[in-house]
Amino acid sequence: MQSMPSTGLWKFSPSFDTARRDRLLAISDFSQVIELVEQSATGIQLESCKGRDPELQDCVQPVFTLDVSDEAFDAFFNSAAGYRACYLQGGNLGLVANLLLIESLVDRLCDMAGYSCIAELASINIRTSLLATSAKVWVHEDDFPFQSPTTDLAVEAWIRAAASKDENVKKKASWGLCAPKGSRLQVKGALLDPLGNEVVPRKKVLRRHEIQCLGFS
Repeated sequence: MQSMPSTGLWKFSPSFDTARRDRLLAISDFSQVIELVEQSATGIQLESCKGRDPELQDCVQPVFTLDVSDEAFDAFFNSAAGYRACYLQGGNLGLVANLLLIESLVDRLCDMAGYSCIAELASINIRTSLLATSAKVWVHEDDFPFQSPTTDLAVEAWIRAAASKDENVKKKASWGLCAPKGSRLQVKGALLDPLGNEVVPRKKVLRRHEIQCLGFS
C-alpha cells in the first residue's frame, strides 16, 4: 500500500523526543508497518467476546492479542505512515490499511484459532469474522493511559477537537493527541450473529471518520 504524503497533517508537539520523532517520520509507507508487526508478533492469545449492547448479546467475535516489539507498536500507532496517519489522510484510506494488516496476519491467526477450544467461537467462521469490513486492529486499551494522556501530537484537526465544548469529542481528541509507547496490539474480528451475519454496533458505524477527526475511537 502506497501511503499518501502526510506532510502538513501528521505533526509532533515541540516537546516530543527528537530522536523518536525522527524515527517515526522516517516511516514513509504502511507496508513498513505491516512488515514490522508481522515479523515481531509473538505470544498470540485468543478469547471470545459477545456484543456489549443488549441487542448484540447473541453475537460473538474473536479477539486476538499480539505481543509486538516496541518499534512495531510505535510505527503502527504513532508513525507518519502508521495506522492513525492513514485514517487522518482519509477515513477510507485508513479502512484499507486496517484490512491490509489483518489480511497479512489472517492465516496465522486462523491456524492458532484452530488449536483453541473456545466453545463460543465454534459457531462462527473465524476467517469470515477477521476478513469482514468491521474487523479491526487497535492498541490493547488496557495499556492506554486514559486517565493521564500526554499531548504528544500537534495534528491540527485533533487539537481543535480537543477544545470542543462537547465533552465526548474533547475526551477522545485528547486521547488522539497521545502517542503512547506499548507492546501489545489486538485484532478484533467482526461481530457475527448465529446466522453468520456481520453486525456493527451503532457507535462503531462511523469509526473510520471518528479516527480521522479525533485520532481515537
